[in-house]
Amino acid sequence: MPIDPSPGPSLPPLSGVRILDLSRLLPGGACTRLLGDLGAEILKVERPEVGDDVRYESPSVVDGVSALHQYLDGGKRGLLMYLWVGHAASGRVG
Repeated sequence: MPIDPSPGPSLPPLSGVRILDLSRLLPGGACTRLLGDLGAEILKVERPEVGDDVRYESPSVVDGVSALHQYLDGGKRGLLMYLWVGHAASGRVG
């Protein structure tokens, strides 16, 4: 029986890989965007109320969100985490 040389459906190289994105600035966002483009599932964690710093960078801030942020975080799942509970001066961690 001859072997069929035609390729079947192929998966992206990082399919099935999960990555936790804790970045706030451009290099981390660009790196995780690239990993997502290669098939990884990206979970973006941002600070409550403010998000990451790229969110407000120009050019083209529309509705309070920059085009750069929309590009870098496109396709990522988002998560907000409140890591500090109580008064910051007390040094207690949640």
